[in-house]
Amino acid sequence: MGEDLFGRERELAHIWRMLERGANVLMTAPRRVGKTSLMRELERDPRNGWIVVYADVEACTEPGGIIAELLGEIAENDEFKQKFWDVMSDLLGKAAGQLSSVSVGIFKAEIRSAMKGNWKREADKFQDRLQSSTASDRKLLIIIDELPIPINNMLTTEEQKREAEIFLLWLRKLRQDQKLRNYVHTLVGGSIGMEGVMRRMGKSSLINDMTPYNLPSWSKETAAGFLRKLCEREQFQLGESSIREMLALLQDPIPYHVHLFFEAVQTELANKSDPMPAGTVERCFDEHLAAFQGAARLDHHKEKLAAIFGTEEEMSMAREILKAACMQQSGIVNSDIDAIHSERNQPTQPILNELMAEKFLNIENGTAIFRSNLLRCWWKKHVVGIRT
Repeated sequence: MGEDLFGRERELAHIWRMLERGANVLMTAPRRVGKTSLMRELERDPRNGWIVVYADVEACTEPGGIIAELLGEIAENDEFKQKFWDVMSDLLGKAAGQLSSVSVGIFKAEIRSAMKGNWKREADKFQDRLQSSTASDRKLLIIIDELPIPINNMLTTEEQKREAEIFLLWLRKLRQDQKLRNYVHTLVGGSIGMEGVMRRMGKSSLINDMTPYNLPSWSKETAAGFLRKLCEREQFQLGESSIREMLALLQDPIPYHVHLFFEAVQTELANKSDPMPAGTVERCFDEHLAAFQGAARLDHHKEKLAAIFGTEEEMSMAREILKAACMQQSGIVNSDIDAIHSERNQPTQPILNELMAEKFLNIENGTAIFRSNLLRCWWKKHVVGIRT
């Protein structure tokens, strides 16, 4: 397993149990939690009796691009190559032998172009070929990573919205196909929640047959174990009190953030003698992780707001709630939220629900708190503009 998958044995086992019971899985996780690494591990080391195909569709802009990615990835698999190269041969007007002698990646742009205007026909061919492959004694898991992003991006016009709906209807039909039901399973992943996209689309029924799974951050125990392993590997001394301080400052031990914190402390202490100077851990947090140079690692949270809120009015309300919540690590209480509601004369609960669903905030005993203290500090400095 890679570093993002340290301590993820339980999660992998849980996902395989869901799949083997016949579920189609809808996985949501914020960026940097290790979602894609976990999916890649499913692909790299499938259980006996399974074939796993992975497609990243984040960059796709319309259904034809998504189908092209699926077709291209499955055509690379030895189990399906012959049948699906024939489909691609018909689609591209090239000899199947010519195509099969090279990587499918060379032809992906041509495939996407050929899909324009007839992607639904090609999608149905894709489904027919899967049906003719069910004699295999192995099950097929199709992983579609970041599907919510292109679907969400297609909600800007009525024509694109209708195209997205037709695609999702086709994907639901694929999941419920009686000939494929015990053979083909799907795992859809997203760094924004598919459920929220469907609510904004008004089409939640298109995914109500899928089993939701929220991939959590590491537990603090797992994160502490990871830091100890890094210390052992790097021959670097980091006391237990420093580990506890690091995890308390992060609050939410997202794997990537834990690793970044270790690297910041290691760099800060390079060529310095023991013991660790007082304030080192907190200084690394403030001046490295939550500093301006960390913007590229956290900027996507601002972009995520635009993705999950359909109107400027909703996004403005979300920003107001996050601004209030970031001022104190203890968050904001109900009276603060009520004040925002009174000032704007808008309901705050639907906005809070989305911010919780998208892992910005937790609600604990009536208090709205940033899940990640790193994100809170960064938001306060670089979005709100308060640097003290």
